[in-house]
Formats: sequence, structure tokens, C-alpha cells
Amino acid sequence: MVDKDNYEVSFFKNVGKKKADTVDPNVINDELIKKYIKEFNLENKIFGLDDMPFSELLELKLSFQNILKIQNLRGLTKLKKLCLDNNIITKIEGLGEELAEIEWLDLSFNNISVVEGLDNLISLTDLSLFHNLIKVVDSGLDKCERLNLLSLGDNKISDREPTVGYLRKLPHLQVLKLEGNEMCNDQYYKSYVMAHLSNLKYLDYILIDPQEVIKAKEEHREELLLKENLERPDEDQERRKKEAEKKEQLDEAFLSITDNILENVQEECKEEEKKIKVLPEQDALFDTFCEKFKDGLTSFQNKIIGMNEIRLQMISKFKQSVKNAEEENEKEDIRHISDYERKEKNSLRTFELSEQDEAAEEILKAIFPEVDSLENILIDKELQLVERINEAIDRFEKNLKTTVDSIKDECKNFQEEMNKEVEVYFQDIDRIKDEELKKFFAENANLDAFTPEQREVYTDRDGLNNAISTLAEEYKNMVFSIEEETNKAYDEELESFITTFKDEKHDRNRQHIREIMELVTEKRKKIQVTLEAT
Repeated sequence: MVDKDNYEVSFFKNVGKKKADTVDPNVINDELIKKYIKEFNLENKIFGLDDMPFSELLELKLSFQNILKIQNLRGLTKLKKLCLDNNIITKIEGLGEELAEIEWLDLSFNNISVVEGLDNLISLTDLSLFHNLIKVVDSGLDKCERLNLLSLGDNKISDREPTVGYLRKLPHLQVLKLEGNEMCNDQYYKSYVMAHLSNLKYLDYILIDPQEVIKAKEEHREELLLKENLERPDEDQERRKKEAEKKEQLDEAFLSITDNILENVQEECKEEEKKIKVLPEQDALFDTFCEKFKDGLTSFQNKIIGMNEIRLQMISKFKQSVKNAEEENEKEDIRHISDYERKEKNSLRTFELSEQDEAAEEILKAIFPEVDSLENILIDKELQLVERINEAIDRFEKNLKTTVDSIKDECKNFQEEMNKEVEVYFQDIDRIKDEELKKFFAENANLDAFTPEQREVYTDRDGLNNAISTLAEEYKNMVFSIEEETNKAYDEELESFITTFKDEKHDRNRQHIREIMELVTEKRKKIQVTLEAT
């Protein structure tokens, strides 16, 4: 363990002198980083690497540089350790996604008042904010789930809450430095922290005795119970959120039937379930079956959700490719129309400037074939586009059907695997049932060895057999319904998408043809009106 306490104090003793030597605020730039690299190499007798790319840098120390702002840390994609201590930084910022590999960040001896700007540092394990101006820590560390060591000593934190309560959210926090804050003057400070942050191994860099933790929890038992009760709604809310997200995924993948399906069957067959529950070992057998079924169902759901995402991506890319083809065709149409309109404009201009005699009229009449040509070009292009799109739809339908068939294959595999589990489960139930009935109806049976519930169920032998048969059939139907409903949903979705897409393209084509006809009709009318006006 690094003696970070002495490390921080040694800096504190020198901070005033060091900062006094620097006059103007400094800026982090390439020159400053290159300077560090050269000094590091010189100190460690490393030669030939002064021009190493920033992307290979693992450590960067810019202490005592009078840096005012965290910025320009570009290209440092492999950086593990960043030291910006003993500067005049006022805000945590400029730590982008490319710095996600940082594990150690030292911002001690600055002028920071708010813990923020750390969301991208998902690998951070060691953070020092020693000797800053922080009054409370109630946010800013949510994404730093790996944080193991946090130094907040010598700040302005006066109250235990909400800081200690917020730090409870850090699951891997084991080393915490708080000494030097006003809150530490409370005689119950250490016991309060140990009780509320029971995962800590070191507090103020002193090893925590496990017995002290037990004692602290007892001292603050009522406070802990209250806090846990207050935190529970957040946990319930998070659980409900995850459940809602999973349900949304299941619905999107046409797997809503699988949501709580086993529980639903049990509810529908509760009378039959009640009868077989009297059999010894039934609970253990059902627990084993239930675990295998739920594991298999979860695996099946995840596979289908993943395959459905691929299906949706295929559809999205296909629709975009068709849209791109349509847009490109429309751009070409605009170019053809623009070419025609230039010719039209020149002809009309020539006609207006001429004596408007028969020769001039012939010039104007010559535009009609140009209109015909424009019409033919636009119509031909549209028909060619329609043909290409229809061919593309046919090809895509085959590809999409292949993906849907793969999904259906998974459904079939799941159905076969789960039916085997159902068979094994009910074979065991039948075996136990037969053994029990044989003992119950034996000539010298000791009926006192059976519970009242067992005696009641065993007496009605046919009722028990029917209950087992009914349950076995319902469980098989449950598995079959998953395959059947899922297959049906994907087949209908495939047919619906292709039909709807073809209809949309057909409507678009008809509308475009209408627009072309309206355009050329307008052009012909314009020329005719001009001729009749002469």
C-alpha cells in the first residue's frame, strides 16, 4: 500500500512555493506533453522514444504546471495514469471517451468544487481529489463502478450526508480518505463511515478491524435500517425498469408469450399441481425442472432477441438502399428536367427577340419533340427503377425468409429440448407416484405413515393419475405453443412487411408517373399558349 497520506502532505508543504514560481496560467498542448515525454525518458534513461506517438503513452504527469483547464488530451487512447495535481484547475472536464482506459487520476491540490465530468472513465480505480474545495459528493461517480480508492481528504465537506450515503453506491470502494474535512471532527465520524460503508478495508489509510465494523453497525443500527428502507424503493424501481426493458425486448422479438409462461400454466392448473405436491421429492424434482426450463428459456429468448436484431438491421439497411436508389433516380430526373428547361428558355428567348414569323414559330414548335423526349426519358427511368426495386424486393424476401427460417429452427430446437425435460420430469413423478400407491394400497400398509393430505389424494387413485396426465399434457402444450406462436408471428411479419413495402413502392411509382405526366402536360401547354398568342 502506497503511503499516500505522506505523499499528499509532502506536496502540501511545497505547493505554495511551487505555484508562486509560475506567473501565467498554462495550457495543456502537444508541446507540454512532448516536454513531459522527453523529461520522463531522460530521467529513466530511455533513448530513441522522444517522438513516440501519443497513442502509445501509458502515463502522463503534468504536476506543478499552473494548468487552469483540462483540455487537449487527444489521441491518448492507451493512457492508464493521469496526474494533474498541484495546478489551478477549477472544473473537471475534457475527459472524453478516448480516455476510457484511465485507471489512476490525480487531481489533488487544485481548486475543484464539484465532482463531475468523470462519466467516460469507466476503468477508473484510483481517484485523488485531496485538498480541493469540495463541499459535498452526491453525484459524478455513477459511471466509475470500478473505483477502489478515493481520496477526498482536506476538502470542505462539513456534513456526513449526503456524501457517505452516495458513496454506498460504489460497490468496489475499499480505500477512502476523508481526514481533514470538518465532518471528521465528529467523535462518531469513523464508526458512522465504517457502518455505512461496510466494504471498506482502509479508512484514512488505516487498516479497518472487522470487529470495529461489527461494533459500528450495532451503534448505528437504526440509522442503517432507515437508510436501507429508503434505498429499497430505488432498488425496486431499478428492478421494474429492467423488467420493463426485458418485456419490451420480448415484445419486439414476438416472444411475449414466453413471459412468465410457466407460472401462468401453474396458475391455470393449480388444482392438479396441488395433488402432485403431496408426493415426496416432488418439490425437489420441480425445482430441478424449473431451473432447467428457465435456463433454457432465457438462453432461447436471448438467441431469438439477437437474431431478431439482425433481422431488423437487414430490413433497415434494405429500406435505406431502396431509398438511396429512389433519391438518386430523382436527382437524375432533376438534371434531365433542368437540361430541358435550359433548351426551352433559349427557344423562348429566341422567339421573343425574333420578328415572330413562321421561321420563329418553327423554332418554338421544335420544343415539342424535346418535351416528348423528356417524357420518354423520365417514364423509362421510372419503369427501370420499378423493375430494379421489384427484383431487389424478391431477392431480399428470400434472404429475409432464410433469417426467419433460422429463427424457426431455434424454436424447434427449444421445443425438442424442453419436451425432453418435461418427459423426464413426469417420468420421475410417475415413478414416485407408483411407489407411493404401491405402499399405500399394500395389504399391511401403515396408513399412519402418510399425511392426511396424502391419504386423501392417494385414495382417489384415478384423480391423481388424471392430474399427472393433465399436467404433462399442459406442460407439453406450453412448450409447443411457444414454437407455434413465435413461428406464426414471424411468418405473418415477413408477409406483412413484404406486402406493405410493395404497396408503398407501387403507390410511390403511380404518384411519380402522375407527376411526370402533369409536368410534361404543363410544358406542352406553355408552348401552345405562346404560339397561339402570336
